[in-house]
Amino acid sequence: MKSIKIYLSLIISLVLFASCDKDVEFKGEMTKSVLVVNSFVSPDSVVSANVSESKFFLEEENTITGVENATVSVYVNDVFKEKMIHTDKGNYKGTYIPSIGEIIKLVVTVPNQTDVSCQDKVLTRPEMISVDTTVTSAHNYYNYTIKDIVNKDGSKGYVYDTISKQVYTDYEFKIKMKDNGSEKNYYRLTVLRKYTYTDGTVYYGDPQISENIDPQAYSSDPLQTEDDSNPFCIFGDDIINGKEYTMKFKLSESTTVYYDQSLNGKTEMIIALQQISKDYYLYLRTRAVANKDDVFSEPVQIHCNVKNGLGVFGSYSSSVRIMRL
Repeated sequence: MKSIKIYLSLIISLVLFASCDKDVEFKGEMTKSVLVVNSFVSPDSVVSANVSESKFFLEEENTITGVENATVSVYVNDVFKEKMIHTDKGNYKGTYIPSIGEIIKLVVTVPNQTDVSCQDKVLTRPEMISVDTTVTSAHNYYNYTIKDIVNKDGSKGYVYDTISKQVYTDYEFKIKMKDNGSEKNYYRLTVLRKYTYTDGTVYYGDPQISENIDPQAYSSDPLQTEDDSNPFCIFGDDIINGKEYTMKFKLSESTTVYYDQSLNGKTEMIIALQQISKDYYLYLRTRAVANKDDVFSEPVQIHCNVKNGLGVFGSYSSSVRIMRL
């Protein structure tokens, strides 16, 4: 009898839940799509941009549609420089490489759409004084292969042959920089792993900055890489204005070292300290907050500086050091 009561309760619950399933018709106005422009310029590469169209939030298809018939004009200090060429999927590329101090402006026109524009200033490179690396710990695991052999008595056997070792290493990095005290500055730290195979093939990876090793990080360190609150490693100069500042962080690496030296590739860390524009900084900051998995937090509007449209146009200049590991 008890089992029958349980089954009846389950059936009633399913019926009740099923009755709560109802489609609600949207009676508001659908927002017209607008142009979306995303571009970041630097004195190290030609000007490029991606142009797409926004989508209404109730549209079933959530893929981004690239605009392939746009006219994207580049202006330098309000003087027309060139029109960019469409390459593929809404990506446009020019031939002009900006210089430090110039104001780069994009004007995008598309038939039956409102023209949009955006601009930003190309900044000076940050002053990176030094980069120091220390190995804090390392341990190895050996990789084997099995080889068939013939014993002296003619019987068959096998042996383990060590072909390589897996080296796990923890590195401590210290990057010393000097802030320009005469202006407000925003920075970003990027670290890129480059592995070159013996045949010349190159693989790039994005290592995780694991922790900030400054024991006073949360009271004195603007970088604060200890948790996921700053995934883009950006910071302003509020507490380091006009001062020298040393960033401290750790990275863990795993490398395969072959006993046959001809098989060993080369691992390098490309460390870039970037000075980024305020618009770029605000975009990354709001994007990091918007991406948090917190169902109780309020929605965050991602920063946009495209006039009459959506997207972001920012600038950055890099000081780079390459460290061989």
